[in-house]
Amino acid sequence: MARSRFLRKFAKAVLIPAAGLAALAYTGFPARVGLTASQAQVSIPGDLLLPTAAVQGDRAVVVSGTPEDVWPLALELQSLYGDLFDSELAVVYRQAPDLIVWEAVMPARDDDHDQDLFRATVAVALRPVSGGTMIHVRERYEILDGVRGRFATSVVLATSAVVTSAKLHGFRRQVAVGQAKNPLKD
Repeated sequence: MARSRFLRKFAKAVLIPAAGLAALAYTGFPARVGLTASQAQVSIPGDLLLPTAAVQGDRAVVVSGTPEDVWPLALELQSLYGDLFDSELAVVYRQAPDLIVWEAVMPARDDDHDQDLFRATVAVALRPVSGGTMIHVRERYEILDGVRGRFATSVVLATSAVVTSAKLHGFRRQVAVGQAKNPLKD
């Protein structure tokens, strides 16, 4: 009887959460949200800025507008990632209204240990798909400092998965109700 109670508690405390985490990992979270594994493997401009990037995160959502409708929203991601990386983002490549690539001006830094942790790039590709436009955001991270760099990258990647996905779904709602103001059409 006591052993049975122990096993039930163990299952609730360890096995059920472990199964949930395994299911999340199977979906690719936090490295991949809103894309299939094969979609996330497609090379996009900006990938070669950090050819030895050890970590890559991809987020995507399909919105009902055209790339021209979505472009101003895509540009809003610059400030979001600037805040995540605690760095300004410089435009490396821009092909309106299809693609923009940013690079963090300064590497993420651990001032307490006087070490750079990682370098980062972000590419936003707008691709016409059936039913609208896919907003595909790709983050790439080159780890500069072993353990601290890996930890910092993991934290930023997980935070980005939640924050960026929420922002992308907000874009979907904005486009659906026609709130996106497009300077290319004005």
